[in-house]
Amino acid sequence: MDEIKQIIGLNENRLKHCRAVAEKAYKLASELTDWDEEKCSEMYVLGFLHDVGYAFAVNQEDHERIGGEILGISGYKYWKEVYWHGRVTDQHSSRELDILNLADLLTNFDGEPVSISERLKSIDERYGFASTQSSNAKELADSLATYGRQET
Repeated sequence: MDEIKQIIGLNENRLKHCRAVAEKAYKLASELTDWDEEKCSEMYVLGFLHDVGYAFAVNQEDHERIGGEILGISGYKYWKEVYWHGRVTDQHSSRELDILNLADLLTNFDGEPVSISERLKSIDERYGFASTQSSNAKELADSLATYGRQET
């Protein structure tokens, strides 16, 4: 298993983050929507797959696009949500994308639950206050205000 993680570029923290986002996406879908169990389970899988692009991206900023493209070629139902996650766009919107983005914002890089403000601070510390990642995350947090600023 360690060899596979090294080959595909996924470290322990990234895997913890993906698992925690999956769990949070399932929970949010269950609590904030009227979706059935099957649909909520699909949100778990979406949360788990959302950062698959890190395994193939040379540049961190490309992971969403690359992950979405790979999943799209594979026929994955929610490839657009992976492709567009982490930023506000007019190109694609869906409740599934909102659930994914909220789950991602409520989960730190190492899989720990955090408030949105804590997550934004962590992004600032890792990438810089003026970075694209920071700007995208702040804009995204503002756009998700309809779901409330949930703290965990």
